Amino acid sequence: MKRRGARRSAARSLLVAALLLSAHDASASVFELFGADPRGVAMAGAMAAVAEGPAAAFYNPAALHDAPTGSMQIGWAATAFGLDIHLARPVCTLASDRCRSLWGGTTARHGPLLPRSGQHLQLGWNAHHRRVLGGRLAFGALLTLPAQRLIRLSGPDAAQPHYVLYESLPDRLSILLAVGVRITDWLRAGVGVQVLAALGSALDLDLEPINGRIEPASVAISLQPTARMTAGVTVHPGLGLRFGVGVRQEVSLRYRIPSRLRLGALAEADLLVAQNTLYSPTSLEIGGSWRSADARWQVGLNLRIALWSRAPDPSPTLAIDVGGGAVGRLGLDGLADVRPQREAATGFSDTAAPSLGAEWWARPWLALRTGYSYRPSPVPYAVGLTSQLDNDVHALGLGCEIGFGERIRIRSEDATLLRHAFYLRLGAQAQILPRRAVYRRDPNDPVGDLDHGGSIFHAAAHFGARF
Repeated sequence: MKRRGARRSAARSLLVAALLLSAHDASASVFELFGADPRGVAMAGAMAAVAEGPAAAFYNPAALHDAPTGSMQIGWAATAFGLDIHLARPVCTLASDRCRSLWGGTTARHGPLLPRSGQHLQLGWNAHHRRVLGGRLAFGALLTLPAQRLIRLSGPDAAQPHYVLYESLPDRLSILLAVGVRITDWLRAGVGVQVLAALGSALDLDLEPINGRIEPASVAISLQPTARMTAGVTVHPGLGLRFGVGVRQEVSLRYRIPSRLRLGALAEADLLVAQNTLYSPTSLEIGGSWRSADARWQVGLNLRIALWSRAPDPSPTLAIDVGGGAVGRLGLDGLADVRPQREAATGFSDTAAPSLGAEWWARPWLALRTGYSYRPSPVPYAVGLTSQLDNDVHALGLGCEIGFGERIRIRSEDATLLRHAFYLRLGAQAQILPRRAVYRRDPNDPVGDLDHGGSIFHAAAHFGARF
């Protein structure tokens, strides 16, 4: 009876360890898919030559020097998903003969997984340093905090139908820091860093088979940061024209979480979970803008090139090695082993996404903004053994800025501006994902035919103060 209780405890321990250590998929960031602030959301990301303030730390650090004043802002953003995945077969996870008796035909062994809506808090700051290098330096910082948790890594098995770019989308801590310098009257340059973090852990457990107790020999938990560089330049040839180029280095967290469970002198099991997660590709932003002589109109055109072809396999890797003690002496230590799988090629392709944005200052206290962008999907049609899904995206943005409080007269390179000391920025973006249909010829396919698509709504609001 004690041995059976010990075996049950061992099984429960392995199950708990697997649940604690399971973490999965990779996805693009909220900034890249929707925008870094309400202005970028409303103008659909056409910001390489238009960005200013804290958001320039993401789009183009060189543009930090283009902000007419320093500012501090706090904001809130929310993402609501209206995506769906329709399977042609009913889903049944029971034994195959049981599924046939219930449904009378072929079934799908994996049900679809849809992304969850979420919110995040955002803090931003930018300022010029007047006393260093004759006021040629400008600084910016942007911090994003998920509303419910600092980080959540989630992603299903590659065979389960899911939207690969949107899993865990709002749930990641992100910090952006950047500095911009005015080299000449017509040339600016900037450099920055974006920091992401993931949760890592390791378990080393001892189970005493006599009394069924678990002794935690060691438990280690760590927050593992990783950073990527950002850089950019802007050129100001005059006549209200501005050209900008921004570069963001790819980032991917590769975690390895080892665990060991010892069942006295009977056996021991080593469990390893590893994965590439929170991946964002190398991106190149190329843009140009024109601003009217009275600074009331500004139009920006942007092209974002993302190197998705270099994306690593986001599927989790699991390895189990059972042996030691009586199991090893009986030669049974290889029966329950699970060897890690090799990373598979994702088949993702590079994308070039154009966008167009416009801004109109109808009054010194009111600005109206709009934009449109198109992003082709980097994910191929899911006709193989994997069901990692994505769609082309048409995005339409709308937004406004409302100023109040004391009026500030600001002298910029193009004109003298009149702005209020405090402002409220609002931005909303609707993304339409045209449906994709996937037809699979193999009758033994675990999922079968499917179609997917829908819409996504993202909204952001920031309150800020100029100084």
